[in-house]
Amino acid sequence: MNRKIANTVYVLQNIAVPLLVYFFVVRDLPALAYITVLLSKWRIFAVGWHFWIANIRSNAADIMVGLSTVSLMSLAPSSSRFIITIVLALLYAGWLLLLKPRSGTAAVAAQALIAQFYALTSLYLVIDSSWESMTWLAVIIAWVVGRLTARHFLSIHSELEDRMIVIALWGFVMAQLGWVFWIWNVIYTLPSGMFSIPLIALLATIFGYAAGSIYHAKQSGSLTNKFVLQQAIFVSAILLLVVIFTPWTGQV
Repeated sequence: MNRKIANTVYVLQNIAVPLLVYFFVVRDLPALAYITVLLSKWRIFAVGWHFWIANIRSNAADIMVGLSTVSLMSLAPSSSRFIITIVLALLYAGWLLLLKPRSGTAAVAAQALIAQFYALTSLYLVIDSSWESMTWLAVIIAWVVGRLTARHFLSIHSELEDRMIVIALWGFVMAQLGWVFWIWNVIYTLPSGMFSIPLIALLATIFGYAAGSIYHAKQSGSLTNKFVLQQAIFVSAILLLVVIFTPWTGQV
């Protein structure tokens, strides 16, 4: 009985948070929307202080998706803000109710990629509009996002030393991409200007998928030269298309 009540409260909270976020954003109160997301993570601090850092790390993907959702809602163009905020609120509810509770390999990998995509998208849309003189901050945030999402993905593996190396490498890759795409902050705008997606978010997702697939295959003992070649061809083809069809002038 107690468990059923707890599950009901959990579901109601995860429905209420996206609704409140939507309500505050459409009322032009994004600060309250950010606070709502952070307050929804109160369980992080409901234990002894020595568990706080570990709890923050384990909840990092969820926090990034929540805060990025608020940012993306706030940055939506006025002409399509109504529909975009509704879609983002529904996606956030789906994240909280359907994807976040899952702990399988595919689900955890999807959580990491989505959190990384959301965080980089919101970061580089904000940069394009108001952070033109803060290169160092963008690079640091990209580095932190890379480390946290790599840690989230690697939570399904237990090899501590190997995990630390991979986390450090992925953080370095994201920092380098963060610097390059500060110089060329290429943004793809969807038809009618409904929504914009920075190139860095797309490339980081593609690289992350390929690297994660190779790492998981290695850990499961199914890695072959053919599989590595397939991933290399996939990434190279995407990069070639990007280089050829991107004007490198900012908006696309």
